[in-house]
Amino acid sequence: MENLNETIQFLIQSLQTYTGNNPIWILYPVALILIWFLGKKGDRKLFIGVFVTECLTIFNPFVVKVLLDVFGFGTRFVRFLWIIVFFITIGYALTLLIFASAKTGVRILTGGICLALIVTLGIPVFRGTEDFPYKKATNAYFVGQEILDLSSIIHSEGIEQPRILSDGLLLVYRQYDPDVRSYVSRRILQKIEKTSEEKFMKKKKIKDWMKKIVAVYYYHDYSLPAEEFQSLVRGSKVDYIISATPELDEYLSGTTMYVLGQTENYRVWKVV
Repeated sequence: MENLNETIQFLIQSLQTYTGNNPIWILYPVALILIWFLGKKGDRKLFIGVFVTECLTIFNPFVVKVLLDVFGFGTRFVRFLWIIVFFITIGYALTLLIFASAKTGVRILTGGICLALIVTLGIPVFRGTEDFPYKKATNAYFVGQEILDLSSIIHSEGIEQPRILSDGLLLVYRQYDPDVRSYVSRRILQKIEKTSEEKFMKKKKIKDWMKKIVAVYYYHDYSLPAEEFQSLVRGSKVDYIISATPELDEYLSGTTMYVLGQTENYRVWKVV
């Protein structure tokens, strides 16, 4: 019961957030009434049906509780559904009202009144009760803090489009920072994940020097001398190696490469 009360409060707070200082929402019930009287039978079924569906779903605390618990939907989800549906309904209803008369002069007058009504009741996006610092999102994919820390380390030397030897982490990393290049392509990485070392080493289309690098980094086969591994990655123009294991750290410490920086779970080795 306590969780249900929290969900109800969430809905109330969302309504207050999106309608409290914006009187234009008053036009929504007016729009439904206009559609009922001026719209065709199909219009009434569509828009009234959407309203009933909203009452049974995104306005229903029982359903919203499930959505929040299972999918983690927050105010952005609710706002998206409300705003899209509400303003389409309002816009369509006002269009019906404008074209209800066959006379051009009446249509122009009605359109002007509707425009004045929207301007009067609505609030422009960049003019509200508070002055928010609008700026471009820097973490649009909401990646974890460790990814942000790795990005800071990798770009600390100012190398343009650095080339990195990394595991599957790079697939997530590049969502945030697409300016890095991977030594191993997505296709080869998928092959590595599905293939044993023995079978991978028998693939004829893959160069021998790449097989040696893959054996060390992805299959943790440290039989190759560390100095030779360093020479191979340097020749492949790899700028940084991201290590997640102490075994790889120990192996790389036998070279002149060094740790440029580290996060909670990763070390970034500089290839020299």
